[in-house]
Amino acid sequence: LQFLYFIEPKYYNIMSGDDGAWKLPAAAACVPFCMFLVGHQRGMTLKMFNFAYQKFGVAGLVCLPFMTLTMEKIVYDSVNAFQGKDPNEKPQGSGSGFPSGGHMLPSLSLISVNRNGAFYREPVAPQP
Repeated sequence: LQFLYFIEPKYYNIMSGDDGAWKLPAAAACVPFCMFLVGHQRGMTLKMFNFAYQKFGVAGLVCLPFMTLTMEKIVYDSVNAFQGKDPNEKPQGSGSGFPSGGHMLPSLSLISVNRNGAFYREPVAPQP
């Protein structure tokens, strides 16, 4: 996938701490949202809400946001794993600000971490 030159680490200043690995997963996480927008334009949103309410009642309506967030996390974790980044590994230099903490959630990646990915690093064993 060399045509995705903008995600290759050699194009980023290592001193800035930004390796650019966030760009492809962030763009890919927009896919479920864009599908939702197209569906909304075609009237699928009302059908989806009616289905959830008729089958599961208010609980179905409450679950809809969690289902869409789960779809987004599946896409984000899978693309990170494709690039060679472990979704369960805490990024170096990350603080406690928003949006940190995703590594503490379970990985919902559909594939294993790609050892040939552009951003793969060997796991570091914790020091005793």
